[in-house]
Amino acid sequence: MKMTEIDPLDITKCLRKQTAKPECSQKKTVDVPKKPVLEIPKLPELPEPTEEDLPKLQDSYPDYFHFEKGKKSRYFDLVYHGKRFNSAIYGTCNTIWQCAHRRKYRCSAVLQVSKDYTNFEPRNEHTHGNLKTKGESELFTPQQALPIMFRISWKKNQERKAKRVAMSRVMKERLKIQRAKAKAEAEAERERIKAARRKKPIPKIPEFPGPQPAEDELPKLQDSYPDYLYFERGPNTLYYDLVYYGERYNSAIFGSRYTFWQCSHRRKFKCPATVHVTNDYTEFERRYEHSHGEQPSTRNVELYTPKQALPTLFRICWHRVKETSVKRLQLKELRKDKILTEEYRLGDIHDEIPVEEELSFVEEQADDSDDSFTWAD
Repeated sequence: MKMTEIDPLDITKCLRKQTAKPECSQKKTVDVPKKPVLEIPKLPELPEPTEEDLPKLQDSYPDYFHFEKGKKSRYFDLVYHGKRFNSAIYGTCNTIWQCAHRRKYRCSAVLQVSKDYTNFEPRNEHTHGNLKTKGESELFTPQQALPIMFRISWKKNQERKAKRVAMSRVMKERLKIQRAKAKAEAEAERERIKAARRKKPIPKIPEFPGPQPAEDELPKLQDSYPDYLYFERGPNTLYYDLVYYGERYNSAIFGSRYTFWQCSHRRKFKCPATVHVTNDYTEFERRYEHSHGEQPSTRNVELYTPKQALPTLFRICWHRVKETSVKRLQLKELRKDKILTEEYRLGDIHDEIPVEEELSFVEEQADDSDDSFTWAD
């Protein structure tokens, strides 16, 4: 076999075919709503200060400080014991001068000067030595520079006060708008909840299966009823709510002769007030006082007169009492079975007491309570 000669400098066979990279899907940008920028109102033009507004110029000043101003400088530089300070911060009682080399050398040295330039208080040490100034600067004595410095300080303080007042007005107006907006939103939410409550339908009264009562088994409907008595039904009401002298009662306990209505606020205020009514709704007796004041109804309710609601309540009461009697008979049967099993288990121990007498005693105990009742669902 012949060996093929390969040029070591030929790299064409070693190169791979370059395939274009799939284009990346563009990132989805989400527009975040920016907070509204607080616009600074235009400040009014300030009048010129009077002589009483400015500090008095002294007859002489010490030699250890003077002022300088370069060709491109807007304000004066203060030279105190050979140290240069600029970027003055004007206050109401004093002026704070900062080191001229604070940015380059991170120097924290400051000089606090009284308003009339009679007291000087240096703070913090310089982080650098004596440095020469670049360029030429014009020297000014305190007598020459301080009248201008007094006016600059007065204007800066007046501008700060005017800006603070304008900003406080803007913030008050903004807060007023925010409160009005929050109040409108709360009112809209309240109306929405009320509308949702109104839209909620009032459920139908459930029907009882099984035999229905005859007309002779139900109380007779009266020709008229007092005005202080009526009934209500709301979205969460299963049967009816009784309103007696403006006081609302629900969760009726139906008995064979009486119906007991409980205060509708008994859980929230632990109210013990109840109304005992005869099953024909001719006699009323309120027991116990309410533990709360008048509570207005916030629900969307339908009102019913006694003649509209009582026929349904008579049937409900009849079914509830019927269920109670059935449960009582079942309880009697359970007791009889229990007595028989006990008699069978114990043998001749209870031969002295006949079973019939014990059963009759149990039946008498069960029949003693004629005003039996049951809780309404």
